[in-house]
Amino acid sequence: MKSHDQMNNSYFISQEYRNKIIKDIVCINDIINMASNNLGINIPLININKLNFDKSDYDYVTLHFGPLTKTGRRKKTPFTLFFEISNDGKSYESHGEICYLLNGEINSIKLRTKDYLINFGNMNKNIAIKSIRDINSEKGKYIYKM
Repeated sequence: MKSHDQMNNSYFISQEYRNKIIKDIVCINDIINMASNNLGINIPLININKLNFDKSDYDYVTLHFGPLTKTGRRKKTPFTLFFEISNDGKSYESHGEICYLLNGEINSIKLRTKDYLINFGNMNKNIAIKSIRDINSEKGKYIYKM
């Protein structure tokens, strides 16, 4: 993955990669939808229409390139995409991070919505939900854990 316009250790995403990111989020939404149906809960999907690839105080998407390890090697997941989608700039609807391998594949995802914290992982080159926590329950009760 490449980006341009470095600003505060984050990189705004070139048009070339915006379509890939949107495609990745559509796949993530498909997984969330299946989990919601299987578990009988209502996990909100990531609102693709609110993704903002340009600088904004709310509803943003930025790409960060991670530093080298202590031994000077490149990290396994050198690119991290951060996003936040708000409810009209008042509170967040969802926010999270998608960690990419150097070849552009997703390695892991952390997504937080108003009610849930969802962790995804790469399992044999497929993205799967590793855990779902109800963050409004006492001690963040696990609803699902792989």
